[in-house]
Amino acid sequence: MKAFICAIVGGIWTERNSRRFEHIQTRAHEVALNAIRTTRLYLQAELKEVVNTAQTQEFLQRIGVTTSMKGRVLINCTWTKPHGDVLKLNSYGSVTNDNTGFGGMLLDSNGEVRLAYSGCNGPRSVLYQELHGIKYELIGSLHLSNTKVMVASDSLNAIQILN
Repeated sequence: MKAFICAIVGGIWTERNSRRFEHIQTRAHEVALNAIRTTRLYLQAELKEVVNTAQTQEFLQRIGVTTSMKGRVLINCTWTKPHGDVLKLNSYGSVTNDNTGFGGMLLDSNGEVRLAYSGCNGPRSVLYQELHGIKYELIGSLHLSNTKVMVASDSLNAIQILN
């Protein structure tokens, strides 16, 4: 998508300069076709292998790009409950174009939620958000008078920093 946007902007800028300095005009339809052509050439050169999804197949077929498709890798994840009086901390961090956020839960050995929270602030870093979420959960566990906490996160970097 970024390649297509760059091709469109480049095509419009080239057309603007052509009209302004050379007094030559190209029809809008031709500018659009040129952007598609440019995107196709770029993607054909850059894409070696892409994940096989219906949306990817449709997009590449529409613009005439052929590449090898690879299957999706599914990772099976299961939640394991803590034992005895240990609470399990599950933390989440998220960064989008518009926002950052963190959240999570503390669960007991029965899978019952003892504490849940969410918030947003800080830098546009998923790792920062994950660590921020873990920090607040640890503070929350102290308010519950529980010092036995198991930390779980889908961020390997966050876990490595804590270990």
